[in-house]
Amino acid sequence: MNPLPKIIRCMPDENVYLTFDGGPDKNITPRLLELLNQHEIKSTFFVVGQKAERSPEIVLQIHKNGHSIGNHSYTHPHLILKSKGMIEREVQQADKILFEITGKQPKLFRPPYGQFGIAVLSVLKSANQRMVLWNASSQDYKADTSTVKIAARLRRYLQPGKIVLMHDGHSKSPLMLEALENILEEIKEQGLKFLTLPN
Repeated sequence: MNPLPKIIRCMPDENVYLTFDGGPDKNITPRLLELLNQHEIKSTFFVVGQKAERSPEIVLQIHKNGHSIGNHSYTHPHLILKSKGMIEREVQQADKILFEITGKQPKLFRPPYGQFGIAVLSVLKSANQRMVLWNASSQDYKADTSTVKIAARLRRYLQPGKIVLMHDGHSKSPLMLEALENILEEIKEQGLKFLTLPN
């Protein structure tokens, strides 16, 4: 039996999976939720526990709108540098907050910065959580990014089976939101179906 949790890097189907990391953000996430609702798109939000504590109403709205919610740690540290005990606290504290808000235990985890080692995998195995990475990135976190660059990457990467990385809790998130607003209609015309990751 494999002692490590399943790591999801792509999906074996014809759907697209939008994922948003690092929120909730009071300025970005409500507008993002409105945009997704307008286009009838479901997605997955990997939420930071500390931010969820500060904005529980936004997390609850994500849940009520039918999106999946995953754990993105409590404080968004570089987990690869932390002890197993510290990793456990990061995962468990965020789990507790998300459960208190939504009544649902997260089953998905995305490591901050995409970094992980054996200790992270061991903790997730004990927590019965699956790690979710990605196989397409908008690179909306880069210092030299722009609305045009993000839109171009999304046009290229929004394909069947893709798990697309974006951020609703980053300083560059306004650019991501503007890019999505600009291209979602044309992307939907391609007949793609957007789903939440199974949680």
